[in-house]
Amino acid sequence: MWPEGLGPRLGAAIACLLTGAALLTLCGFLAPAPVAQWLMQSGLHPAFLVPGLGLGLALSQMSRRSTGTVFLGWAAGIGLGIFFSGGLFALIGQIPGATSHHFLLFPASVLAIGGALLAGWRALPVLGPPLALLAGTACGASIVLYDPSAASGDVTIRLLGAGLGLWLPLTAALLLGCLPLRVGRIGGRIAGSWLVAIGLLYGGLAAINPPGVPYAPVLAPPPGAMGGPGSPPVIAGPGGDAFPGFGSSTTLPGQPAGGFQP
Repeated sequence: MWPEGLGPRLGAAIACLLTGAALLTLCGFLAPAPVAQWLMQSGLHPAFLVPGLGLGLALSQMSRRSTGTVFLGWAAGIGLGIFFSGGLFALIGQIPGATSHHFLLFPASVLAIGGALLAGWRALPVLGPPLALLAGTACGASIVLYDPSAASGDVTIRLLGAGLGLWLPLTAALLLGCLPLRVGRIGGRIAGSWLVAIGLLYGGLAAINPPGVPYAPVLAPPPGAMGGPGSPPVIAGPGGDAFPGFGSSTTLPGQPAGGFQP
C-alpha cells in the first residue's frame, strides 16, 4: 500500500534533489580547483555516498520522532569526525594495516549502517542513534582525510563535505519514503546484509594483508671484482647446453657416415 500524502512527499523529495544537484553543479564549475577536485574524486565517491544512501533507507522506515533522533546522531557524528580527526587517526593508526586502508573509515561506516538496517525497523529507534553517530564520525573523518587544503587551514571543503553529508541521507529518505512501507523494510534487510558483507570484506583486507617486505639495498661489487668498477666488460654467452649440436659432424641424406667432414 502506498503511503498517505504521496504527492507532497514526492514533491518535497524532487525539490530537495534538484536543489542539491544544482548547488553541487555550481560548486563544481565556480569553486576553486582544489574544491572541485575534492568534489569529483572524494565527495561523489562510492565510499562517501554508500553510507549516506544506506542511512536514508533507514530513515525512510522510521517515524518522524525516531527519524529526527537518528539524523541528529548522524549530524553530530560528522561534526565530531571533522573536529577530532587528528586524535581519531592516531587511535586507529595503532591497528595493523589501518593506515594502508584509509584508516578503515569506509568499513566502519558501512558496518554501522548495515547493522542498523539488518536489525530491522523495530530495533532502529534504539540502535539507530548510536550507530548513526559512529557512521557519521567515520564520514566526517574521511572528509578531513581527503581534504587537499587541510594543511592550509581552509575550511571550504569541510563545510561542503558536511553539507553534502547532511543533504544526501535526507534526500534519499524523502525519495525512498515514497515507496510502500513493506517494500522499504524488505529492501532495508537486503541492503543491510550487503553493507555488512562489504564492510567485513573490505575491513578484512587489513587483517589478512601481510606486512610489506623490508627494503634491502643492493650492494655494488668492490672495485676490480668481476662486474665492479675498473673490471673488463663481461659478455654473456650461451651456456654449455645452449647449442648441443654445434661443432658435431653433419651427415647428409644418402651419404655414408663419416663420408663428409666439413
